[in-house]
Amino acid sequence: MIAIKIGTTSWRQASTLAADEVEFTGQYLYEADGFTSAMVWDAGINNVRARNAAETLAAAKTKRIEADRQECRRRLTEHYGDALEQVSRASGIGYSATAQQNHAAGVAAARDASNVARDLINAATTVAQVEAVTVQWPVLP
Repeated sequence: MIAIKIGTTSWRQASTLAADEVEFTGQYLYEADGFTSAMVWDAGINNVRARNAAETLAAAKTKRIEADRQECRRRLTEHYGDALEQVSRASGIGYSATAQQNHAAGVAAARDASNVARDLINAATTVAQVEAVTVQWPVLP
C-alpha cells in the first residue's frame, strides 16, 4: 500500500500505517456519514490534510444548520402546501382571513424555532454540543 503522511506531500510504500498516515486510495477520506470530507485542501502545503478540530466543528455546524432549515421547509410545505399555495394563503387569495393569519403565525413560529436552534448550534464549542441541540418545532395552526 501507499502511505501518505497527513499534512505533507510525503509518501512511502508500506505494509502498515503510522499514526499520522493514511492509505492513499486515490479518493478523499470521508466521515462515517459518507458525505462529509475528513480531508481538506491546504494551499500552504499544496496537498490534502486531515481536518483539524476547528474545521470539523465548523463543518458539523454547517451541516446541522442546513438540515434544520430543510426540516423547517418540509414541515411548512407539508402543512401549508407548496410555494404557490403558500403565496395564495399569505395574500388571502382563496383563503379566509383566519387561514391567512394561521399561515403567517405558523411560518413565523417555525422560523423562530429554527433560528433559536441555529443560535445554539453557532454557540456550541464541540461537535457533541452541536449534535445535542434539538429544535422545539411548534404545532402549526
